[in-house]
Amino acid sequence: MVHIEAQERVFVLPAARPRVVGPGRREQGYREQILSLSAERQRAEQERGRLAQELEWSARVERGSVRRSERLEGHLRASEEAQKRLLLALGAVQRENELLRQKVTALGAGAAPQLEPRAGARARSARPFWRRWFER
Repeated sequence: MVHIEAQERVFVLPAARPRVVGPGRREQGYREQILSLSAERQRAEQERGRLAQELEWSARVERGSVRRSERLEGHLRASEEAQKRLLLALGAVQRENELLRQKVTALGAGAAPQLEPRAGARARSARPFWRRWFER
């Protein structure tokens, strides 16, 4: 028997530089898309914050303007009531003036009436009609 020894030969090839495999075009596109979306989200959050602040300010202004208008309406009502009281007082004074004028003409044009001064507590408590209206 013939024994044949097989010799194995190992060939060593010169090693090429290892190739660095990085993100490809698709992956770079994805990265750019992710960066643009995160920047857009950040801008949207800033805009949302600004709009929320503006909304709060407008709500405060609206509440303040409602209060202010209610206060002004109250002042207007009070001034209208005061005007009505003044008109009533003016009418009463005009009527009193007319009555006095009639008394003067009844007594005579040349003779002035002699008015008696009131004395005592009754005189001090009797206020003129127009003062009662103005002191309210």
